[in-house]
Amino acid sequence: MRAVSLMTLLGVSSWAASVHAEPEWNIAAQTSLCGLNEHGSLWRKTAFCGALRGDVLFGRDRNAAFAIGPYLTLGTANFSDLRFGGGLSLLLPAFSGDMPVVVSAGGLSRNGDDGRLAAQVFFGFRSHNFHGAYAMASGIVMGGDAAIGPSHAGTTYVGLQIDGLWIALPFILGYEWLHGAPDPGD
Repeated sequence: MRAVSLMTLLGVSSWAASVHAEPEWNIAAQTSLCGLNEHGSLWRKTAFCGALRGDVLFGRDRNAAFAIGPYLTLGTANFSDLRFGGGLSLLLPAFSGDMPVVVSAGGLSRNGDDGRLAAQVFFGFRSHNFHGAYAMASGIVMGGDAAIGPSHAGTTYVGLQIDGLWIALPFILGYEWLHGAPDPGD
């Protein structure tokens, strides 16, 4: 009798509802004002900073869920360099999950010549897509980077993140318009 009770208890405790936490990904453009700094100053020269950023977040099955995953970025500061990097992003649900905070930290290199520590905070719209793997994300970004080594050079920025779909949509619609809608009977 004790063995049957133990088996029943183990069976009930190991049963779980089906959860579909598929990875969700995003590609976006970031445009911002940035402060280029040297020798420990916070904002020595104002410039334009821009980047393309993509991420994949794991573990999110609803708007109010946390998620974590890698990101990659490719950008420039003042059109005078090429910056590439990557790291880890953590999505923290806020305001019913439709407007989360995404905190990112990782590494960055300017022209492949130096190593930098980078961090960013995103706040905006990024709801969970219940019907696909792509999650749209648009909002405000703030962040910066600091060179590892004696130069103490860095960048501080604040700006906007615009979802890649908004940028691609006019081209997609133009293509569809030029080629016509497919006949439903085909």
